[in-house]
Amino acid sequence: MSKRSVINIHVGQCGIQVGIPVWELYCFEHDIQKDGTRTVMDPELLGSNLDNFRAMFYETANGKYVPKALFIDTEQAVNDALKESSIGGIVHPDFVISGKQDCRNIMGLAWYPTFVGSAYHAKVRKQIRRVREQCDSISGAIYYLSSCGGTGTGMTCRALETMRDSDPKSINYANVQMPSPTVTTNPLETYNTIGYMGISRFDSLHMNMHVIFDNEALYRQANKIHKKQFSPTYRHLNQLIALTVSSCSASLRFDGQLNVDLNEFQTNLVPIPTLNTCFQSFGPVLSDQSKESMTTRDITLQAFGPEAMQCSVDPFAFANKWLEEEQAETWPQAPWLQEADAIKRTIEQKNGIVNDSQWCMWHKFIGCCVMYRGDLMPATINRAMRSLNEMRNPQFVKWVPTGFKVGINSPPLRTPIDWPVRDMARSVTCIMNNTVIIEKLKQIVRQYRCCNEMSGYDVWVSVGGIESSLLQASMSGMVDQLSQYEFCMSTTVAIDEVKSKLEERPQPLGKF
Repeated sequence: MSKRSVINIHVGQCGIQVGIPVWELYCFEHDIQKDGTRTVMDPELLGSNLDNFRAMFYETANGKYVPKALFIDTEQAVNDALKESSIGGIVHPDFVISGKQDCRNIMGLAWYPTFVGSAYHAKVRKQIRRVREQCDSISGAIYYLSSCGGTGTGMTCRALETMRDSDPKSINYANVQMPSPTVTTNPLETYNTIGYMGISRFDSLHMNMHVIFDNEALYRQANKIHKKQFSPTYRHLNQLIALTVSSCSASLRFDGQLNVDLNEFQTNLVPIPTLNTCFQSFGPVLSDQSKESMTTRDITLQAFGPEAMQCSVDPFAFANKWLEEEQAETWPQAPWLQEADAIKRTIEQKNGIVNDSQWCMWHKFIGCCVMYRGDLMPATINRAMRSLNEMRNPQFVKWVPTGFKVGINSPPLRTPIDWPVRDMARSVTCIMNNTVIIEKLKQIVRQYRCCNEMSGYDVWVSVGGIESSLLQASMSGMVDQLSQYEFCMSTTVAIDEVKSKLEERPQPLGKF
C-alpha cells in the first residue's frame, strides 16, 4: 500500500459533480479503465515508481482499482448521475451515500440530526472509517464542496468531526466553491457560508486549509481558453478545477524532482492557523494552438495574471481599508470607494510609491506554492521566477523569511480525448495565500449584513435550527480574520507585535 494515502470526500451536488472529472483525469493519467482494470503504460509517462498511484486508489480482491473516495449527498438524483457517469463502474457502491430528501439549501438541516437523522450521520462516520482502513498511512483528506449549499456545508462539518476524532494530526484540505459577486444560484448562500466558516474554521479549527474558487472567475477563464467557440457549461468549469487538483496532487502520484505533499502545503502557506484561506491559478490560459510555443517564463507570468485566477480577486491590486464603522457591524455607505480609486491613480502616477501614513498599500503575499508539470529544468524555472520578480514585483509580508515554494513533476498534464482542454507539454498551478482574500470575505460579510437588516430568509435559517445569534458570532469571527489579514499588510510594526496580534484566536462557537 501507499505510504502517502489521501482520502477524497465529495459532499453535496457541487462536490460530486466536481469529483466526476477529477477521477476521470486520475484514471486517464494512470491508465485505469472504466471497469477498474489497469494496464501499465510507458514508464516515461508515469514516472519511475508505477505504484505511486495507490495514493488515490486501492486494489480489491479481484484485481480492480477503486478510488479512495466517499460521495455524500442527501439527494438520490445526484448519486444516480454519478453511477451513470464514466467513473460509475469504478466507484464502490458502499462509498456512495444517498438520502431520500435534500436539505433545501439550508445548512442546519444537514448539520443537525433532526432532519436527516442521526442514523445518516452514523453511516457517514462508518464509511469514513472503512475508507481509512484501505490506507496504510494517511497523509490527509481532500474535501470537495460548495459553501453555498446545505448538504455540502453541513455534512462536510460532520465528516470533519469524524476525521479529527480518528486522526487529529491528519491534514484536512478543502476545495470550496464560494459565492460569486455576480453569478449566484442560491439566495441562502451567504447564510450557509457564514455558518460553514464558523464551524469549520473557528470552532476548534477543524479545517487546516481552504482553497476557494467561484463560478464567475471560472467562466471568465473558460471563455479565455475556448475562445468563445461554445458556451461553457458546469462540466467545463469542473474540468478546469480538475486540472488544478491534478497538478496539486501530482507529487503524491508521480515521482518528481521537487515534491510537495499536503503537509508541505500547510507548512508553506499557513503560517498562522487562522490565516488558512487561499486561492489558486492555472496556466497556460490560451488556445491550443499557442500552448506549445509558450516558454516556462511565459506560463509563469501568465499564472500570476488576473485571467488565470480561479477566484475573483487580483493579488496585485490596491488594498481597501476595512473601516472601523464596518468593523462595528454597521451598514454604512462606502465613501472610501471613490477615495481609494483616486489614491490608486495617484500612486500609479508616482510609479507605485506607497505612503503608509495614509494607509495606501498593495496587497501582499503571505505564501505561494508554484507547481510545474512537464519537461522543465530547475535552472529554467529559476530564471522564470527572476523575471516574475522583475516584471510583477510580488510583495511579501515583512515577517515571511522566504518567498515561493516550488514543485516540479516531469510527467506532463494529459487529458481525455473528449475534453476541450488538450494535453499540455508544460503547465503550472499556483496556490496563493494573499491578503487580497479579504476583498472576497468583505463581499460575504456585507451581503449578510444587508440581508440581516431586512431579516431576509431568517425564517428558513430558523427552520434548520440555527439561531441568528450563532451566525452573528460566526460573522464576528470573520471580521476578526479580516483585521488579522489587514494587519499583515502593515510594514511599520514590529515582528513581535505581529505575532501577538495573529495569535489572538476567536472564541469557539460551541453552541453550534
